[in-house]
Amino acid sequence: MVMVLSSLFESVDVGSIRVKNRIVMPPITTNYASMSGEVSDLLIRHYVERARGGVGMIIVEACSVHRYGRAFYCQLGAFNDGFKPGLARLANAIKSYNVAVFLQLFHAGRQTTSAISGAQPIAPSPIPCKTIRETPREMTLEDIEEIENSFTNAAYRAKTCGFDGVEIHGAHGYLISEFLSPYTNRRTDGYGGSLENRARFALEIVERIREKCGFSFTVGFRINGSDFIDGGLTIDESIKIAKMLEDVGVNIIHVSAGMYESREYIVQPMYFPRGLLIPLAERIKKEVSIPVIAVGRINDPKLAEDIVYHKRVDMVAMGRALIADPELPRKAFEGRLNDVRKCIACIDGCVGRLVYGFQVKCSVNPLKGLEGFINIEKTVKPKKALVIGAGPAGLEAARMLALRGHEVLVIDRNSDIGGALRLALKFKFKSELGELIDWYRIQLKNLNVKVLTGIEADEKYILSIKPDVVILASGSKPLTLSIPGSQFMYVVDDVLTGKIEVKDDVIIIGGGLIGCELAIHLASQGLKVTIVEAQDDIARDTPIQNKMALLKLLKEANVKIVLKAKPIEARNNCLIVEVDGNKEILKANSVILSIGRLKEDWLWWSLKNRVCELHIIGDAVNPGKIIDAVTDGFRIGITI
Repeated sequence: MVMVLSSLFESVDVGSIRVKNRIVMPPITTNYASMSGEVSDLLIRHYVERARGGVGMIIVEACSVHRYGRAFYCQLGAFNDGFKPGLARLANAIKSYNVAVFLQLFHAGRQTTSAISGAQPIAPSPIPCKTIRETPREMTLEDIEEIENSFTNAAYRAKTCGFDGVEIHGAHGYLISEFLSPYTNRRTDGYGGSLENRARFALEIVERIREKCGFSFTVGFRINGSDFIDGGLTIDESIKIAKMLEDVGVNIIHVSAGMYESREYIVQPMYFPRGLLIPLAERIKKEVSIPVIAVGRINDPKLAEDIVYHKRVDMVAMGRALIADPELPRKAFEGRLNDVRKCIACIDGCVGRLVYGFQVKCSVNPLKGLEGFINIEKTVKPKKALVIGAGPAGLEAARMLALRGHEVLVIDRNSDIGGALRLALKFKFKSELGELIDWYRIQLKNLNVKVLTGIEADEKYILSIKPDVVILASGSKPLTLSIPGSQFMYVVDDVLTGKIEVKDDVIIIGGGLIGCELAIHLASQGLKVTIVEAQDDIARDTPIQNKMALLKLLKEANVKIVLKAKPIEARNNCLIVEVDGNKEILKANSVILSIGRLKEDWLWWSLKNRVCELHIIGDAVNPGKIIDAVTDGFRIGITI
């Protein structure tokens, strides 16, 4: 066995426990708990899968300490003894793999709604969250006493259930974070004003937990290195708070960032660089003597090793990375780095779903949320399978078919595999999609899947192969717009393939995700760009974290946005639109359409009733996102 990442797999002492390596599964809400907050079998399987994969520490997702403290409908609870049997079962299941397990203690504060929590939200001050828009009730001293007791009692329950420790959630704009931040704390009593007063609530919680649970019980604290909002908590104040926390007995600091008004920093999208928050954690580590965890877009074991090797922090949290590949630690330990399926930071599959009350899944890991339900078994009737199209749907279908024992041939008309993913690589901020393409390339090679590129598969060619089963993953093409002057308009694919030369004064018709990304891409080349959108908002088809990041990037790039605008005619040097019943002429030397995609399913109609077994998947059925394509490919591959 070759261990190439030695620093990452050194043990570390955290309080009274020894953790076998430096990789942490951070607390990510999954919505796998029951509506009443009970531990479910799926939740246990989710964590066991990561424990089995070799992670050193698991911090179980946010667990509400008060009956009115939750932020999600299906959020874990620990606010009475009725939760103890499930929590004990969860802790024991994780610890059976020699993994340290913590429970994160949580109260939503103002970042919830009365519909979710069951009561009017509470906060240090009656300042509504701009994304929730429900005014919280200002906490009385009696409220503060009650909530401090709730945290203390929940910590004691965690201890009696077998957890090695707890992490107090003092970040992301939730209740404790609201006390710490001057942005949300405007109190004039002993819990507001000075930094010492704003930290009092957090410090008293730690002291009470220490008194009830003893000093042998490990206590962690998650803090914002920065709120990333004007008037919010800064790294200089966070350093001082971290020192105070160490003084009252906190054993480990977990440094994150952001609040709901800056939630793109809570879960960073692909538009942000890897390891964005590491400098914040690094600064805190220099000022405390207890271990520090860094988090934020650390999806590559080599990056994690570099962080630990250079002693920038003590441990690295790899949440979405472990959702994408629960075996990441073991693969990294064994030197199988090319076998790691990396998170692409799209947010579509995981936390982007939580806003809608859905359970966490993953765009690149189709087994996420199905742990324990599906076993990939060899077929008793191997078939000769032909997959047409090497985009994400076709690649995943080919992988699953090969794993099942079928003989698989993949054909694609392009010069290389990847399909729509390869086009997206033209955007600098989507370069990591290339790693997903390479991962599929390696997997198919290892499974002896034959891949032929540069071949336009027609009916005659397909029938000549005499396949037992054909899977059409032929993708989609851009939609066009039928208005006068359509000859002056191009589509996104024309730009990304280099078919046209884009001239200055660009108008992009369509303000969805792709239109916004294209605008940023072209503006980065020094072009003047305008987005024309028929709706009253842009980027409506992507998670809020992506949208918030995109809006900032568009503003920085000076991209003009025209809303509620209906294109009515394109000309050689302008686009005529209708806004509120009035015609406007917008200067344009290049007009590019980004209004959606149309399925390419013509082969289905040609082959129907001509082959023994025919399936159609991915964009060829319904143009969507990576998660839709990969899920579709997995589904068909597992059923044949």
